[in-house]
Amino acid sequence: MKNLICLTVVMAAFGFVVADVSGNEILSMDRQRAIIENYMYVTGQRSDLPTLAIDDEDHKHFPGKCGTPAILEFQRYRDQLDDGLLKSYNPMATARPLMDYYYDSPGGRIKLHYNKTGDHACYQSNIDSDGDGVPNYIESLGLIADHCYDEIFGTFGYPTPVVDTACPGGGDDRVDIYLRALTLGYYGLTYNQSEDCAGSDPTYRRAPCWIVIDHDFQHLPAYVGIPLEAAKVTLAHEIFHAAHFAMDATEPIEWFEMTAVWMEEQIYDHINDFYLLDEYFFNLPRRSLQLVNGAHEYASVIWPKYLSYNYGTDIIKDIWLLAADIGPGWHYLQMTDSAIFVASGGEDSLVTAMSEFALWNYFTGPYADLAPNDIGYPEKAELAFIPHDSMDVQREFPLTVTADANWFKPEVNASTYIHLTDLDRLQTQYWECTAWSVDGLDSTCTDSVLVVDDTLLTMWVYTGTISSGVWGISVVGQLVSEPDSLVVLGTAYVPGIISTYYVDLLFGEIDFRKYQSITFIFTATSINPAAYHAGETKNIAYVIYDNSGEIPESWKNRRAAVLTPYPNPAVVSELADAEIKFRFQVPTDSIGFTVDALAGAFITVDLYTVAGEYVALVEGSYLGEDRLGNSRVGVYEAGWDMKNQTGRDVASGVYLAYARLFTDVEREVLLAESHQKVVIIR
Repeated sequence: MKNLICLTVVMAAFGFVVADVSGNEILSMDRQRAIIENYMYVTGQRSDLPTLAIDDEDHKHFPGKCGTPAILEFQRYRDQLDDGLLKSYNPMATARPLMDYYYDSPGGRIKLHYNKTGDHACYQSNIDSDGDGVPNYIESLGLIADHCYDEIFGTFGYPTPVVDTACPGGGDDRVDIYLRALTLGYYGLTYNQSEDCAGSDPTYRRAPCWIVIDHDFQHLPAYVGIPLEAAKVTLAHEIFHAAHFAMDATEPIEWFEMTAVWMEEQIYDHINDFYLLDEYFFNLPRRSLQLVNGAHEYASVIWPKYLSYNYGTDIIKDIWLLAADIGPGWHYLQMTDSAIFVASGGEDSLVTAMSEFALWNYFTGPYADLAPNDIGYPEKAELAFIPHDSMDVQREFPLTVTADANWFKPEVNASTYIHLTDLDRLQTQYWECTAWSVDGLDSTCTDSVLVVDDTLLTMWVYTGTISSGVWGISVVGQLVSEPDSLVVLGTAYVPGIISTYYVDLLFGEIDFRKYQSITFIFTATSINPAAYHAGETKNIAYVIYDNSGEIPESWKNRRAAVLTPYPNPAVVSELADAEIKFRFQVPTDSIGFTVDALAGAFITVDLYTVAGEYVALVEGSYLGEDRLGNSRVGVYEAGWDMKNQTGRDVASGVYLAYARLFTDVEREVLLAESHQKVVIIR
């Protein structure tokens, strides 16, 4: 029998109003409230969690990290905010804090402002080992800040911060860092001060700034008692924001934050603070890299990490500088495409990189050791992973999934994973009795053969429009013969226009009969930032149907049976595998599919001597799932190693076997049973 299973995928774009990247987005009242509330929360003017800090899918509070996005959004959209809302909330402009003390770092590049008493007192402010009046903690911060400055502006070669001499509260070329008690979850924030400074860039593209970090980090559970570890990642993050403002203060927030977290990893790779957040990316692979919701923009550090692993660390700087050269606005996607093209010698693009990125993200956490050679992050085993409930997992065929009912449609610059599993159900192996002997009223199977239900899977793809974009489609297979490894069957690219494709034309002929599961990874990529709007998705609908050929009559309506053991007699000296196999014929339905056995047939064989002494119990079950979520359905047999209950080899002779086949491990329904003799010769 050959079952032709066709998968039809339909992808199309919803119509929606996109943001004008020049900053003229039409803001809803809810969006305006969120901007005001978030700004007031991170600047200490409001104690209630803002709307932006609530997960729009599971309503959890986001952990927070950096307050810079809230400040940037308020500054960028302030002129568009409703006057009535502004009067109601009354957000105040934030001036540089006035602190009691300051400390110049040994390198002369940093000025730390701090208090020793009160709500904003620094960590262990009373400990001053050298008696110079500066707490040990502040001196340690100075060394850390110098190291971050030297790495960012020396080793990595980023443009130095814009001097704030003309700004209120400024005065020299040192970076001002203030220690303050920040609100829940925040490590630090960087203020763009360009609009207050005489002679500053009128486009606000290059901006002076000042930084605030938490005074002791003891509100962060991961850093209680070890604030310097938190200080390291925070100073790397915020001082890199100073580099951002020296290049282009008008780039989008997600690019600010994912690259700032990336810099943490470059300078202090051993701390791995982003492990606290990476699940926010892997749990929602269908959400865009452009998503800003208080968590995703930090978790998306995995993207610049991918870029730097593949193309070198300079690619992040190249993207920033290329975008700055174009002028104010959101240009990092286009410049990422250009930088990848140059770094790869013209072989790669944003489209190809995004597709490979989605493939790498499939091999993390517990699935890291399944990755083929040269695929995946160096630390892939330590990363979070895409759980099955974040994939479109399908087990039952035929099947129709409409766009309206599909929860896994990707946003632009995101991916969806369609995981077709339990393909063994369509490609089942089982024992079939081919000869019986009849003795009175009893009948016994005297010959059997391994039968394979020959299945072919094929696929049609329908793609819809992506503005300035392309669909990437990768296919990953789990071989029946090697279930603990995966193979990449290929990646294809189709234009972001309405088109139809046959999978064999994209990937060459794929013999799906060899695979226990197959995963299709669809990535919607666009270099146009205006192609994305939060929550808007590209439709995917598909149909899987059974186009069966002629089914042999002998495969239909087969009854359950216990088959002849093999080998019998068992001559131990001639056996490569010292086991006697008890084989079972599983029942099939009117079209040749196994029925009860699919629920997880359970096998028991009780063995006795001819004198009636109990020897051993053999059991077998196919209940359960493997690591990829595939039900285990296969050849129904149980092996006896010819040992007794104590593990000793049994002697030569005749043994009686009472073999039974049940529908499941509970043994509630007996499908078949048989008394048989087996002979062992040693």
